[in-house]
Amino acid sequence: PHRGAGGAAGAGGVGFCAEGALCLRSLAHGAHLEVEGEAVRARWDDEGAWQQLVLRFADGGGEAGVGGEEDGGGSARRQLCYGDVVSLTAHTNHYLGVRGGEVVASGRRQGEFGPLAPSAAESWSVEPADGRGQPGERVVSGGRVALRCVDGGGFR
Repeated sequence: PHRGAGGAAGAGGVGFCAEGALCLRSLAHGAHLEVEGEAVRARWDDEGAWQQLVLRFADGGGEAGVGGEEDGGGSARRQLCYGDVVSLTAHTNHYLGVRGGEVVASGRRQGEFGPLAPSAAESWSVEPADGRGQPGERVVSGGRVALRCVDGGGFR
């Protein structure tokens, strides 16, 4: 599992690897993040089901797009910008969050009566990894971002 390092999560190139899903590459490990059960790791350079994450705006604004991506219906997704707060949902339908200084996939996204909002420990602020982006500036496909847990934890 990933352990906290200043509350930031280094995520290399951001790009969509399947319809409605994205794969994040760890800058520290050089591999895509993956989820197996509750464990969140970066072991392989695969872009398979275990590596696919859905990025949604924490304010309920739907799925995020980068570089003019479209949703399945041909409509443009809301553009991801530095400073946005997002959630990440794994193929297991669990939010990625921080617990005990480690990134885990444990919070259920779907409850008995519909979607559950992510907690602060399951919400991530999008920041430029290289310091070149400004809040409100759009994130481009392949751009390097850092994800900082709103609750203070993270991984590198």
